[in-house]
Amino acid sequence: MIVKSDFWWSAVGEWEPLADLLDIIEREMKIAPAEAAALLRSALETNEIPTDVPDWVEPKGYHDAPEPRAGWVIQDGTAGRDVNQISPRGWPNVDWTRGSLNGHQIRVPWTRVKAYLTERLQVAVGAPSPDSSVSVGKGGRTPIYDWVAFNREAVRGAILHSFDSRADMSKYLRSWVAEAWSVQPDERTLQRKLADLYPADLPED
Repeated sequence: MIVKSDFWWSAVGEWEPLADLLDIIEREMKIAPAEAAALLRSALETNEIPTDVPDWVEPKGYHDAPEPRAGWVIQDGTAGRDVNQISPRGWPNVDWTRGSLNGHQIRVPWTRVKAYLTERLQVAVGAPSPDSSVSVGKGGRTPIYDWVAFNREAVRGAILHSFDSRADMSKYLRSWVAEAWSVQPDERTLQRKLADLYPADLPED
């Protein structure tokens, strides 16, 4: 039985815990956690995407002993209200697994995260050529990577180089991916795509 309150808990709020962020992104945007983390970490650490540690209280040292946690968080009121933004000094001390700073929960603005990912993924895919057949997938989201172009390059490479082994084919396509896409797919996805392309009679090495 579905209870009405369940809908509120499952809805994405204005601010979401960092600890839950990758799961939310995967559910709402169908982006693999490894890809989302690779895109977001730098943006968070440079404050391109703001953060908030709502229950942070700035520690104070005693006498001549400075408090090592001082300056980990700075108060920022540019968003229209005060938020406890993690400073460059604070980021090295973040527990990414728990989404916390010294035991205090970190939260991030969902609309900013979603907008940032949408923009970056459009750059990662690039403007497809007229015949690239990059289609809109389920839910209306454009695929992150142009696998049609990937498959076409595999055919082109096979014609030009006559791969002697799967290792040769893998090396060629990995090199192409590194040059063609500014954001790399996770290793598991790439291995799966390569396995789909290997001819049955092509030896491993």
